[in-house]
Amino acid sequence: MSRGLLSDVLLGAALMSSVGACSEDIGHKFVRPAANQLVFGETTEQQVIDLEGAPTRLQLVSSHKLLQKKPFPIADIDGPESLLNYRFSTNPIGAPQTQEWAAYVFVRHRLCEWNFESDEPALSTDFDLGRARALHRGMSRDDVRALMGEPTGRGVYPCVPQAGSEHWIYDYTRTTIWRTVSRTADILFDSSGRIADLRIYAHDTAS
Repeated sequence: MSRGLLSDVLLGAALMSSVGACSEDIGHKFVRPAANQLVFGETTEQQVIDLEGAPTRLQLVSSHKLLQKKPFPIADIDGPESLLNYRFSTNPIGAPQTQEWAAYVFVRHRLCEWNFESDEPALSTDFDLGRARALHRGMSRDDVRALMGEPTGRGVYPCVPQAGSEHWIYDYTRTTIWRTVSRTADILFDSSGRIADLRIYAHDTAS
């Protein structure tokens, strides 16, 4: 899960997973929208709610309060910021718990970042940490896609510092009663489509 913006939601995940094998579903099932359903700079909070239903959590704050948690600098732009968080967790009897997360970030009520994460086998966003650590500055979007596949999330201006730059997110978290494994690759492309900066995060409570 992207460090910062969804970390407050993850704080309760380990506690929720310890409820036991008979625990009920948490949240409601939502779907990952198709790419053509989300338009940066145009999609509003209400349009996402129309697609996904009511969010698990909604944050609406004044300028720059929310985006201070992001891994890269943001544009210096005034206006309200909002975050829609979605979470669905199921723990059927006799089967492993699975969780799905989604986050949508808005500035001036227009979408500038989204991210989806799942440990459900058919939708898993898991990725090879060794491949992520092979990333380096100067690589193109095509280089990254060939190495890592499609990102789990994207962000554009003003969620990134300059118009034309882009943030790609690769995110995975797996939480059980005994262990939490999480890894994130945050990649910032410049306006020429080359990696300008990157952050790799990995954590395993069993280590």
